[in-house]
Parts: sequence; C-alpha cells; structure tokens
Amino acid sequence: AELRSLMLPPIGRRADPLEMLDEQRAWHQATGLEAALWIPGVGDHGGGPTEELLEQIELWEGQAAALPTRAGTVREFLAELEQGDQAWPVWRDELFLELHRGCATSRPDQKRHNRTLERLLREADAVSALLAIAGRDSGSSDWRPLLFQQFHDILPGTSIPEVFDQAEPVWRSARRQARQERDRRLARLSPPEDTAAVWSWWGLQPLASWSPLVRLPAGSWSTEAVSLPQQNAAAGGTWVQLPRQHGICSVPLRREPGLTSCAAEPRQAVVITSLGAGAWRVGNGLIELDVSSAGLLALRDRDGRDQLSSSLQLERYRDRGEFWDAWDLAADYRSQPLGVLCTDSLEWLDQGPLVAHLVLRRPLGARCMRLDLRLKADTPWLELICGIDWRQTHELLRLELPLATPAVRIAADTSGGVIERPGAPMSAREQARWEVSVISWFASQSAAPGGGMAVLLDGPQGVDWSSGRLGISLLRGPTWPDPSADQGWHRQRLALMPFAGSWSDAGVSQAAIAFREPGWCADLPAEQRQWFPSLPFPLTPVGLERHADGCVLKLLNAGSARCRWTPGAGWRVRREADSIAASAVVITPGELVSLVVDQSS
Repeated sequence: AELRSLMLPPIGRRADPLEMLDEQRAWHQATGLEAALWIPGVGDHGGGPTEELLEQIELWEGQAAALPTRAGTVREFLAELEQGDQAWPVWRDELFLELHRGCATSRPDQKRHNRTLERLLREADAVSALLAIAGRDSGSSDWRPLLFQQFHDILPGTSIPEVFDQAEPVWRSARRQARQERDRRLARLSPPEDTAAVWSWWGLQPLASWSPLVRLPAGSWSTEAVSLPQQNAAAGGTWVQLPRQHGICSVPLRREPGLTSCAAEPRQAVVITSLGAGAWRVGNGLIELDVSSAGLLALRDRDGRDQLSSSLQLERYRDRGEFWDAWDLAADYRSQPLGVLCTDSLEWLDQGPLVAHLVLRRPLGARCMRLDLRLKADTPWLELICGIDWRQTHELLRLELPLATPAVRIAADTSGGVIERPGAPMSAREQARWEVSVISWFASQSAAPGGGMAVLLDGPQGVDWSSGRLGISLLRGPTWPDPSADQGWHRQRLALMPFAGSWSDAGVSQAAIAFREPGWCADLPAEQRQWFPSLPFPLTPVGLERHADGCVLKLLNAGSARCRWTPGAGWRVRREADSIAASAVVITPGELVSLVVDQSS
C-alpha cells in the first residue's frame, strides 16, 4: 500500500526571501515542481503570523529580487499537487526522527497515563461489542480526551511545566470516567448476583491462551466447586492460579473465609533450589534463572539453553549537551559512565509453588533503586519491577542484557506494524537510528534454527541493541523545557521471555498483551464462558468494537507468513469491505485488517 504524504517546510519562520528561495530550490530539486509551500508565523500553538510578519510579507511583494508569492491554504496546495501526474519520490523505510531519541523515555508518568487510559477505553469498547453481539445497546466510549493528550508535546514529555499541570486532572478524570463506563457495561453483561461471595476474573483480549494467576483477598478460592491452587502472598491476600482460558472469557470465583488451601496441584509449579554461597536457582519448567545479591546471573529457556552471556547490567550515564534536552539523548552518553554500586542485599518476599519473588537494591546517587524479580507458575517470562524515587538530573538509567547467542535481526512493535532491522547496523542511516521508540516489545532473532530473547514492556519505552546485547532506557533527567521532568517516584515493569523458532510463531506480540493487560478481577458475578473466540498466536488484536452486524475486530498479522483464522462453530467472519461471511479468513503478512464477526444463527 502507498500513502501520499507531505513533509512541511520548517515551522516558526519569517518571510525572509533568502530562506524562501532555499526552500523553493530544494523542493524543485526533489519534485521538479516550481510552486513550493511556505508557512510563516509562530508555530507550536503560537498563533500563526504576527502583524509584524504580515508587514514584512507586504514589503517584499512585487520586488524583483524576491520570489513571487500568493496567499492560500495548505489544503489548496495539496489539491493542486494531487491533480499533477508527475512521479513522486517513494520512501520505502520506517519513519525515524533523529532528534527525538529521548521522547520515549522522558516523563514516564505521561506514558503511564496514556497506556492506562488506552486500556480502559479498549476494554469498554470490547464489552460494548459483546453486548452488541447479544443484541443489547451500550453506548459509545469517549476517546477525545486521550486523543487530545496524545497530541504534540504532552505524550512525548517535551512540554513546559504548566502544560503537565493542566494535563494531570484531564488524565485522571478521563481514566475515572472510562473505568466507570467499563464496569457499568460489565455489570450489564453479568448474570444476576446470587451470593455476595461471588467474584470473577475477566480476560478482555481474544488471546490464544491465558494462564491467569492473580492476587485475591485471603480465603479459600474455588471455581464451579473446584478448589484452585493457592499460596499466601507476602504483601497480603492470596495468590490464586485459575484454569487456562482462551479468547475473551470470564471465570466465576467463590471465596470461603478461612485458611488458604493448597490441595490443588498447580500447573508448571515454581521450584526454588539453593546453590550455596547466597545463590539461588528458580524455575517453572518454561524458564529458569540463577540469582544472587550480585543480580540476575543466568537465564535459560525451557530446553536449558543459556540466554545471557553474563549477568544483567544496571547502568548509569551522564546525559548532557543536547540543545533539545527533553527530546534527544546525548550522542556520546556511552563515553560518560557513572557506575552503579553492587550491595550485598537480597530479600525473599514470596517462596512458593505459585510465585517466587525476591528484591535486590542498588544505590543510585542519593537514592536507592529497588529491583524486584518475580517468576509465576505456568508463565514463560521473568518479570522485573524497577522502583525508585528519582532525583537525578542529566543522567540516563538503563538495563543491559548481554546475549549468549548473537542476533542476526531485531524486531520491535510500532504503530500498526513491526520494525525489523539487522542485528548490527549496515549503513549510515541504520547507524543513526541508535535509539528506537518501542510500544510493548522487542526481540532478538538468532540464526537458524532460530530462537531468541524477547523483552516485554509496559511502555512505550526507548530501547537500543547490537548483535550481542539488548538495552532499555528506564529514566532520564532533562531540565528543559521542564526543570522537574522525570523527578519523583517511578515504578516500571518489563519481562524477559526466551523463545524458540521465530518471534511470530512464539506469540511474542500476544505475550506482550498478556503481560501488560493480565485480566481484571472484580467483586462481580460472572459465568464460566468464552464470549469471543481466540486468535492464533501470530495474530495481534488491536481493537474490538460494536457493529451493525455484530462487532468489528481489528487485528494485525505482524509475521512473515499467511495466517488462517477459523473462529469456530457458531461464528461467521468477513472483511469489512466484503458482503458475504465465511467460516474462516486468511490474513496476509503485514496486513492490518478490520473483520466483521458475528454469531451464526
């Protein structure tokens, strides 16, 4: 597919005839067209042309030394371009802004607000679609506050302090409204409550597989009269492992007061073994790690293959010198390491068959960072939780994963697709892209027979890589245009997931969703039911919305092979542009498609 686009001339410029001439010549050289676009005035919401600027334009009108000009609109200019039959330059590559490498890391609080509100609105829309399938109206969600907050300098974290002060109550109000709307719709979908002891878990994404493990109030938990595997949680309450689920689903839960029962056998239970000298080995049959107070020493996949060539590294660098402080990272930051002290501190919180949870601490300047490592039963990733009261300025905090097997290619998700690059840059253009904005995952891909390491993010997040390592930028400390940017308490989550074969066949994109959105528990009655069919692992759900003929499922085939989806008995599916529904549909590689899905009569 091709999309016509126009790169606008520089914003915030005057009506200087020499600047206008340079722009016209560059435009003519690139396109062969004589008429170029010039947008004078104060940009970035500055109000457009000033009276002084208009006088300057009038002064140069009719001068032989200046280009002839006429007033108009951008829309008129685009209409004239579309009428032409000239050949246009074609850009066959990703979009990358070299001066914006820090935008994915600056102001992580804005990213957290954004991803939380996105999730709530998406869940509200999904429940609305389920109600539509059942023939019940539920209204629509208000996405306007989210779209407004995503505009320009708020979400990238590159605005002045007053903007963030105004944005904060908007974020909170929109999140509260979206949560209330989701809960109201779920209550309409739930059966009448027959007992106050009934709870429920909801998986509101059509994933191929769920393995829910949740923390609930203390008690003995069961579903449909079957006792569930449980473990007392150090932070209070009870860890409970639910049965595996598929698609959009709900699980009723019943709580009986009293002691936690561990009679039920957990799936892929966690096993903890002491290696002596303060080191421990923790595994669940899907992933295994060695850890001590020195940090994460080793990580292995289900077949026992090492994934790290050395221990996980927490690193600090000086990040100073760029004019666009909040926008960009210092190009030479790696030459200015600050170092991180390693302390003899390892504290166990949970040690049981469902959850192993330990805490490491590292001093960073005047503060101390807490790094939690948590492994759950029947989960193919290791969760890392970084918490710190960040007070540093012009510093960059990063995690580095040295890979045991070199990567030949790296893949990362982006809006509506996937970025794939060589493990080592091969051209000057690739070398300039040394920091990338990633939404929810990136992964290394090894040479045949494949396999690699995926990093699941609660992002967006700034990352980088080489053939021998993966790196994640956690925090910065820019001081312009916001002197207090990034200051305060931060809690960031990520996970390490070894995989075999290709990242697509291993379901990395769906694993990232399950990590970021692990289902929702509530004091709400529900029935044991699959409300919507599951997708194959290579397909990534984007959104589910109500439709006149049922619902519209937007999904992406991010992999390199065709994928056939058969919703199952009782369901019909068609592309939105088609008129005839069928029992299955084939999604081509890279296709972002809207499917109308409905229950057959």
